[in-house]
Amino acid sequence: MSLKQADTLSLKALQSAFVGSPRDPSARELFEAQLCSDDILSAQQRLDIYIGSMTHALVNTLCETYPVCSQLLGQARFAVIAEEFIASTPSRSPNLNDYGNNFSVFLAQHSFLRDQAYLPDVARLEWLWQQAYNGSDNTMLDFEALRAASERSTDSVVLHPVSNSYLLATAYPALGIWTCLCDDGDSDALADIHLDSGPEYLFIWRQGVDTRVDKLSAAEYLLLEKMMQGATLSELMAFCEQEKIDIAELLPVFTTRGYLGAFSERK
Repeated sequence: MSLKQADTLSLKALQSAFVGSPRDPSARELFEAQLCSDDILSAQQRLDIYIGSMTHALVNTLCETYPVCSQLLGQARFAVIAEEFIASTPSRSPNLNDYGNNFSVFLAQHSFLRDQAYLPDVARLEWLWQQAYNGSDNTMLDFEALRAASERSTDSVVLHPVSNSYLLATAYPALGIWTCLCDDGDSDALADIHLDSGPEYLFIWRQGVDTRVDKLSAAEYLLLEKMMQGATLSELMAFCEQEKIDIAELLPVFTTRGYLGAFSERK
């Protein structure tokens, strides 16, 4: 796009009008006034081309981030909903992998999706899977150093799950739905999934090059959640006693699975 040489806005005002032009008619009018027209394309047509290309790129990004949601809605319906989301949610990062983090909230508020109330849970799972997939490699816990620190005091030692990991509690069987529609899934098995089967507790993480989604018990979820909140070992033990969770049983399970990535000492 070419700008006029005279009577242009300040750089800050020009950038603001440019960013707002896809959603704000007044910003669009202001920015169009700064564009050159010729016999081939008007200022409006030039801006339309840019906005159309940007919208197409963001729709494709959402399709790649939420492929199971796209299958559940159908590509055409998903594209319409994605365009509605894009119209109200500007991209604020140069990395397209960062776009769409609140798509699940948008789906939950969409009046036409009340008959598919499980979609926001599936979207939350897909977003976290992408974050783990694109995230950094995990480190292994130094058990000798942990043993030495624990012998000094359990009041200061904080256990941390692997850094590239996320917890998710869902009201619907999001994992079962997602698994059926993944690349190697069985879509026919969707008929066997009962939406009222109760909540799911999930741990999304990367193990080497494999991105995993593990189903947890409620006790496992609560203990990992407390760890992610930065509780010390002594605080974990007090919490587990209160919640009737067997920490002596679960910590070795987490160790075997590879969930524990590091520890720190609270000053």
